[in-house]
Amino acid sequence: PKNIDWNSFIGPAEMRPYNSGYHPFKWRGWWDYGTGALGDMACHTANLAYMGCQLTQPTWVEPITVGPINPETYPAWAVIKMKFPGVKGRDSEVIFNWYEGKEKGKKKLPPAELFHGNRPTNSGSLVVGTKGIIYSPDDYGSRWKILPPKGGDKAPEYKKAKAWLPRNNRGDVGMKLEWAEAIKANKPELALSNFDYSANLTEAILIGNIAMKVGEGFDWNAKELTSSNKKATALATKEYRKGWEF
Repeated sequence: PKNIDWNSFIGPAEMRPYNSGYHPFKWRGWWDYGTGALGDMACHTANLAYMGCQLTQPTWVEPITVGPINPETYPAWAVIKMKFPGVKGRDSEVIFNWYEGKEKGKKKLPPAELFHGNRPTNSGSLVVGTKGIIYSPDDYGSRWKILPPKGGDKAPEYKKAKAWLPRNNRGDVGMKLEWAEAIKANKPELALSNFDYSANLTEAILIGNIAMKVGEGFDWNAKELTSSNKKATALATKEYRKGWEF
């Protein structure tokens, strides 16, 4: 199409002719252009747990199950497990599990007992603690409820915390305006989704895509972008098309 700068869309990937199977929308399902369900939605659905648990970068990543892999598109389903180190005031590591897609028509979901009778939605998150479970039945953590702990029958009592994060009260448009206003005022703090937070979240999540291709668990050194698994290290970067190197 005349209204598309196809060279810019292709970017660092290998050049190929335009096809509506790439753009619009479906680009996210191709290895060359997108980051699959993890890159598309985990930055939203995992944000509640990532921010709440003060997670950093995983030290271990493991594909529990992954659909057939091909060199062009992401698999039809996957379950990925990551281990995050503890933070100040909490020494125990945090286990992160990601479920996506369907196998033979059946959705990949967490164990039913964790939902305590609630019907799983198409997308959401669970924060499983020793005293209870937080269940958010939407993409963005905007709604949630407290459930009993695993194996329990009574939800813990709690006091609603005082709101300390700023609210824009303008929805999706407000989020975009925050970004523009922060740039104009040269005040990064005006926008909640700063790159020093969002980049770390995104980087942590996308290591799950490496695990899909590696096909086995591996340790991960986020600072060096390396692993003792040579295949995992090699997948941390790729060859860039001439003119797009940096």
